[in-house]
Amino acid sequence: MKIKLELEGDFYEDTEIFKRIMVASEMYGIIEEVRDHIRSRLKYGENVSNEEERTLLQIREILYIDEM
Repeated sequence: MKIKLELEGDFYEDTEIFKRIMVASEMYGIIEEVRDHIRSRLKYGENVSNEEERTLLQIREILYIDEM
């Protein structure tokens, strides 16, 4: 697939926004990988304490991305 993005703004003032846009797809992939690790730990992990389970569920919720 080929996508063309056209961004308009002041390069020097909007540098941080441009940087975020450039790495967005990589960040999405990393977030999905972390969520997969959490799912595996919750589903197949042995000796998962209640506290660990609550923490993992909270992290997974924080990392949720609405795919529209």
